[in-house]
Amino acid sequence: MTIVVIWALAVFGFQFLLKAIEQPVPEKQLTVFNQVWPHVKENTASKEQLQELAGIYLNVFGRYISLRSNNDFKLCFTATVYDLLPDAERQAFLDLTKKELPERKALSSGIAASIGLEKGSILAEALPYAMVPYDGNPVDPALMNAIPQIMEKHLVHNRSVLTDTKFLGFPFHYFYTANLLLILFVALCLIYCRLMDGIVAKHGMEDGEG
Repeated sequence: MTIVVIWALAVFGFQFLLKAIEQPVPEKQLTVFNQVWPHVKENTASKEQLQELAGIYLNVFGRYISLRSNNDFKLCFTATVYDLLPDAERQAFLDLTKKELPERKALSSGIAASIGLEKGSILAEALPYAMVPYDGNPVDPALMNAIPQIMEKHLVHNRSVLTDTKFLGFPFHYFYTANLLLILFVALCLIYCRLMDGIVAKHGMEDGEG
């Protein structure tokens, strides 16, 4: 029973401890987003701010599969790209958003440069996947109001000293669950076997003896 209790505390107790001391911590991108977003809603955002916003859109879009089917999120991103482009390029962009994915992939490299993305970067590669058909009109305010909630949901993570501390190059909570718990399990098995051998010897129940 002692061995079982030690094992249970090591496995489940650590999980409860993680939960008890965790704190929501926003990513740096959320801080930038919160600074830029009021200017976007008031239509006073600078080109640099819109470029930052477009990068955040693409970063979040690429990291979370659930957003790849969220057409409202993609529409807000598409509208941001439209606002970044020079007037002479906007109609071509509107036409591009209505094309099939292979054509968008082939023609979007120039747009990536216009919105401040390095050619061949991961974000530039995600660009054609994040577009949806767009007509150039202002986005419905109701859709815009949902964006801060989406960003907060995906850019705030529960963290603690146990997740931030590095041990042998790994986050401590990962090293503990992936390695130390396995070592503990083997150690408990060895202790159990040694104890059982002692009990067997004490009572004269070794194999081969009557």
